[in-house]
Amino acid sequence: MTKIDCLKQFLIRCCYQYYVTLDPMISDKVYDGLFDDLKRREHLREESTGMPADPDSPTQMIWGDMDWQYPDWAKVRKEMEACTE
Repeated sequence: MTKIDCLKQFLIRCCYQYYVTLDPMISDKVYDGLFDDLKRREHLREESTGMPADPDSPTQMIWGDMDWQYPDWAKVRKEMEACTE
């Protein structure tokens, strides 16, 4: 799993915690730093490969109280574990 994939999954989980469960995992400042890092990495990847940001990336999503846009957390947890291997 790439660093971009790991950041995407983590930020999606953070948004779920913030908007759906109303129990933030991290501070807004930390989230903003990770979000900016993801935007930078996606921009660099697009410049080098021509591949645009994934439409499911947090940088492309509009967040709110619509929990239908959140992925299956069992799958996300498994993918997140791959980031630490």
